[in-house]
This record gives sequence, C-alpha cells and structure tokens, in this order.
Amino acid sequence: MKVYITKYALAKGIQEMNAEEDLYRDADLTRVAVHGPAGYTYFHGEDWHRERGRAVARVEEMKRRKIASLKKKLRELEEMIIE
Repeated sequence: MKVYITKYALAKGIQEMNAEEDLYRDADLTRVAVHGPAGYTYFHGEDWHRERGRAVARVEEMKRRKIASLKKKLRELEEMIIE
C-alpha cells in the first residue's frame, strides 16, 4: 500500500513509499513497515499517513511548531547579556 512518511519532512519533504500490507497494533501504537535497501524501517504514530492531505496537514503543524521554537530561541539570544 502507498503511504506518506512525514517523520523527516522538514529536512527531506514528504516521502511517498510502498509499505507492507500488515499494520501492527502494539499497546495502541500503530506502525507500518517499509522495506528499503537496508531492510525494514518502521514508522509509528503520526510519522506516516495513508492520505496525502493528512500528511500535508501534519507537516504544516510541524512547520508551525518549528518556527515558534526558532523564534523563541532567537528572542533568548537577542536578550542574552554578555559580560
């Protein structure tokens, strides 16, 4: 099945991959297995999506949070007093 990986989206963009049909449930944690050259990679929770629209929405939220974090860090650096 086709899935959209968002785990590294801020660095690599949304990755479209083919995943194994089996979805695993382990203590309310859903994961999907993607087979690559180095073997299987597992993606959990909100790191993958079945629909591109949901992946895009997740990345927009990730961007918003990253921008807020960087703005906070910038404010801290600007307010820093060096003696």
